[in-house]
Amino acid sequence: MTNKNQYAEIGLRSARRAAAKVLADALLHQRPLPIWENGEVKYKLPTQNDIDKLLVDKKVP
Repeated sequence: MTNKNQYAEIGLRSARRAAAKVLADALLHQRPLPIWENGEVKYKLPTQNDIDKLLVDKKVP
């Protein structure tokens, strides 16, 4: 059996890929995303930098 930490890393990578796809879709269609900031919801358009920050992990293909 493999290490439980390995399964956690796989899950984290897949969650980051999914989030990057959501950001890319919102950027493509110019749709703002709700973001919780300073105790309130703000709607912001994502940038390419936001997508790149999610994929900083070197193990993400």
